Amino acid sequence: AALRSPHVVQVMDYGLDGQTPFLVMELLQGETLLSRLARARRLSRRETATILSQVASALDRAHALGVVHRDLSANNVFLVSDTQPVLAKLLDFGIAKSRARSPLGEQVSTVRGMILGTPRYMSPEQARARPVDKRTDIWAFGAVLYEMLTGRRAFAGEDVSALGTDELVRRGVVQVMEGRHCFEHLTVEENLLTGAFTRKDGRAAIERDLAMVYGYFPRLAERRRARAGYTSGGEQQMTAIGRALMARPEVILLDEPSMGPAPQLVQEIFDILARPNREAG
Repeated sequence: AALRSPHVVQVMDYGLDGQTPFLVMELLQGETLLSRLARARRLSRRETATILSQVASALDRAHALGVVHRDLSANNVFLVSDTQPVLAKLLDFGIAKSRARSPLGEQVSTVRGMILGTPRYMSPEQARARPVDKRTDIWAFGAVLYEMLTGRRAFAGEDVSALGTDELVRRGVVQVMEGRHCFEHLTVEENLLTGAFTRKDGRAAIERDLAMVYGYFPRLAERRRARAGYTSGGEQQMTAIGRALMARPEVILLDEPSMGPAPQLVQEIFDILARPNREAG
């Protein structure tokens, strides 16, 4: 809320509704830069300069306040309709790194060892979960600039959006969806074991990994016989993450892991998530 700029989406209000934090932001009409590029493929040098000069102004303001966005991408630049010249606004400071305190009075921090951001725009240090500063935003800025002028992504990889979940798992990619998707009628332990369904390395290896998950999430060890549907939102989030770990993936994709649980429990989950990243790489 302290970040005021005509080129940053404005926060109008914030607070807690019970244990759920909320933000009220201005309503914008228009489209994202990603949508514009999908239609036009690439933009003229003049339009590119007009849009990115405003994004640069927003980043400069954020950096002056000690805020690193960490997720600058074509999807997080919004082009407001019916404005001439085009008005650009920077969106989604949800994973921003700040030296300041949050609106709720807590120290803003993320966990060393966690990879956050949009992979195609990540700086090398961010992709390796190393400490970042404003230079990571400058890297992403350059990637957006390249995409706008050439119509191609600066760093392209294989498109896996059409692959089924089973094929993704076989390739070592497991996603934890937003909303704490658990099998409510199964116990916590039964939920965890479903993550190992496709494994072929034997019961002993699965038991070792189950013990590993309980080591990371002691709360789950205490509730292992409880039906997942009767556990708290935070415990369900831990169960979903633990189930992903049981698949022995190369990469876990976490979709909004902080949505739902109380802020104190979110920090506990983030602290726990750093452990397997440090220990297993």
